[in-house]
Amino acid sequence: MIPAITKKIEEIATKSHIFSKIYRMYYKRLVAKEIAIATISQNDHILCIGGGPFPCTAIEIAEQTGAQVTVVDNDPEAVEISRKVVSRLHLNNRIQVIQADGENVSAHRYSLVHIALQVYPKEKVLANICHRITPHTRILMRRTKIIFSHILYGIETDFCSSNADCLGQNLKCINCTMKNTVLLVKNEMGVKDEKCNIVSDWPISSDRNALDC
Repeated sequence: MIPAITKKIEEIATKSHIFSKIYRMYYKRLVAKEIAIATISQNDHILCIGGGPFPCTAIEIAEQTGAQVTVVDNDPEAVEISRKVVSRLHLNNRIQVIQADGENVSAHRYSLVHIALQVYPKEKVLANICHRITPHTRILMRRTKIIFSHILYGIETDFCSSNADCLGQNLKCINCTMKNTVLLVKNEMGVKDEKCNIVSDWPISSDRNALDC
């Protein structure tokens, strides 16, 4: 339901200049908070999974930080439209859009991976990313705002309680930006059953260490 609605909204944004400006206003503030909490800079190379036909997140990251961004989407039509949007905004030198599936895309070249809200199935995409990224790589993953839900697009994991078992990956939870983005950082390679500790659903804090697990 959400992926279909998001795609439709983004398609409208590509055709209406006024609507696209309104749409980007929402993302500008959201992405600014994500940039702050993940300390994204011009030196980062970002992988955005689930760009859709109007890759607002990638656009805002590129414009607000100057970082290089690669956008992947498994919908060929969305990729084609997205490339036109990027070209229209004269961001071809900072944003690359490719057709790929988040379940098997290679992520080892990137310093940060951003997983969109509409990406599905999230558990398979996250598992693939966890296996392919290098230690200290950051993952920003958007999630639903249903605070006490134990199911996130089919992931049987409680993201709303401390010390949750997160796919058994070598990850450390650093912080949550608002009620809908979680930041994970891959630890140095450890034992296979090392767990990922998820903090509770807290608002963004000016003190980045305040919510460390």
